[in-house]
Amino acid sequence: MRDRISLKRLLDALAGLDDRGGGTLDQVAWELDVEPERIRAAWEEALDDGLAHSVDEEQVAGGQRVRLTPGGWTTLAVARESR
Repeated sequence: MRDRISLKRLLDALAGLDDRGGGTLDQVAWELDVEPERIRAAWEEALDDGLAHSVDEEQVAGGQRVRLTPGGWTTLAVARESR
């Protein structure tokens, strides 16, 4: 398997989907033009660390739709500043 996608790239992609109500793992993978397996670790980290949260009680086509939390937006802002 190719390299995994970083947490920052995942957060960036989710931020880009925010105006559409968030995104699923498959949508984020599509946005990044990678296989879903390459983002799964960062996806799970974002959810486990409270940087993203589910916006649907039920799963939609393509999986659970999530959005950034305030902590996710802050983490992304700090990461962008440290470039």
